[in-house]
Amino acid sequence: MKDKDSVIIQSFKDTKNVYSKTYKTPKNGKDQWWREGMVTGNGENGALVLGAPIEDVIIYQNILFNMPTNDLRDTPDISGKLEEVRQNLINNIPPKTDWNMQYDYTFHPAHQLRLKMGTKGDILEFCRWTNYETAEIGTTYADDLGTWERRTFASRADNVVITHIKSSSKGEKVNLKLSIDDLDFMSYENKKVDSNIRYKKIAGNNGNYIGLVSHYPEYENSELKFGGYAGVTYIINYGGAKKLIDLGNNPDLMAAQGSKNFEVEIENADEVYLITKSDRTFNMGKYEDFSKQENFEIVEKLVSDILKVIKNKEYYSTDKLDYVKMLTPHVKLHAKEYIALSLNLYPEIEDKNLSNEELISKQKSNQTTINKEMLQRAFYAGRYAAVCSSGLLVPRLGGMWTGAWGSNWQGDWTTDANINLQISGYNIGNLKESFKGYINFILKISKDWVDNAKKIYGMKDALMAPPRTDADRGSIVHFAGSYPFQYWNAGVSWLILPIYEHYLCYGNQKIPYNEEIDLETLREVLDLTGEKLQKIKA
Repeated sequence: MKDKDSVIIQSFKDTKNVYSKTYKTPKNGKDQWWREGMVTGNGENGALVLGAPIEDVIIYQNILFNMPTNDLRDTPDISGKLEEVRQNLINNIPPKTDWNMQYDYTFHPAHQLRLKMGTKGDILEFCRWTNYETAEIGTTYADDLGTWERRTFASRADNVVITHIKSSSKGEKVNLKLSIDDLDFMSYENKKVDSNIRYKKIAGNNGNYIGLVSHYPEYENSELKFGGYAGVTYIINYGGAKKLIDLGNNPDLMAAQGSKNFEVEIENADEVYLITKSDRTFNMGKYEDFSKQENFEIVEKLVSDILKVIKNKEYYSTDKLDYVKMLTPHVKLHAKEYIALSLNLYPEIEDKNLSNEELISKQKSNQTTINKEMLQRAFYAGRYAAVCSSGLLVPRLGGMWTGAWGSNWQGDWTTDANINLQISGYNIGNLKESFKGYINFILKISKDWVDNAKKIYGMKDALMAPPRTDADRGSIVHFAGSYPFQYWNAGVSWLILPIYEHYLCYGNQKIPYNEEIDLETLREVLDLTGEKLQKIKA
């Protein structure tokens, strides 16, 4: 590679861009290479991109994805033990319980797409980058065939992830192979993929799309026992040829019996678009029928949603999709939120030109003084992650991204500290639109709060919040004798105080509830009469 003053690197020495000159090589198992990836998101769908020049990996995301277990989901009725607990505390008797601590569901990634680019000669220049103002992530590199570029963003306007690959600066065509990695190959953190999950790789006729559909394990206590998830990557090539290659049966033990491996090969294209969407369902069908099932409603819906984007005439120049036209409506939504507040610590000019790795190295060499550019860059990275992870809900422990199964701490929303810290800057940081996701998050989990108060304390007309949640439930099941969070009385006020502060900052306003909210389940929590409910729905 050339030095840091190459043309490619110079183009990303900009306050709205961060760049890296290195990348990891993907491995399976507990190797956490994905943590070095770059990210984009629209609050629901997103992507984590390795950014390697020749063999790249995109791990798609959906903030709602939860891997179920057989743990209990309803708050146990322990109200009858309250007096005994009180007396034990007075008598200095250590807490005890016959309750085994239960856990919420664990966040997991969608499908992991592998891209193998055709190349010639050595990599002469390389840079992977993120544009915070547009939420684009990209890879730019040069070889003997010219300079190449791939760009990816998660559209807020269309709720899909779009990747654009164009021919080189010398007019060389795009040659590309696409495939989806086995679940067994993907990384894991706390534990491996549950061996009871089943999945199939899917592909459209002539390689129009490639994807994955999976059925969750059929655990007795799971509300997702009939559910699963899917992701579809639709492939559009202008010029050249595209073909679907059947690679035979998938040997992965978690693959459904008789399922196949596929590869889509593109040769001599002028440009290629990959348009992806992921979603989940509670009604995929019976677990035992999955292997023989050929048609999936969730896959059909994903394909339909993507085709609506592709058929949007506003996105065309002559007879081709136009990347800038697809990007523009998204940027109007994302950038308005991101640039609503700025920070300038007046760092040294030479520090502003450093790559992330160079800046981190410089900070490590000085243990006594915080580097201004380091602090400023951390601020903007945090703001970018917050905006990208908000909208439908708000950030999980790791934002809305993970490249691993069995995420540490379930990758959930921990409500006694983490979520509060993560959204603490939303109001004073002028993240008005992002905060709507927090309000919807509270509405989504509060349906169980009345039941919590009844079963923990025997109270009526009272609310209790859990210390942790996967956002599908707000029950209190995560407690034990040495971890007495069943008596966390401050939870509700702790969680709703930011909403009051939002009112103080922005005044009274109408905030739309999203499709994740079932108002019927909130009648008691919100004290809604039938008349009030109909008025809100109207």
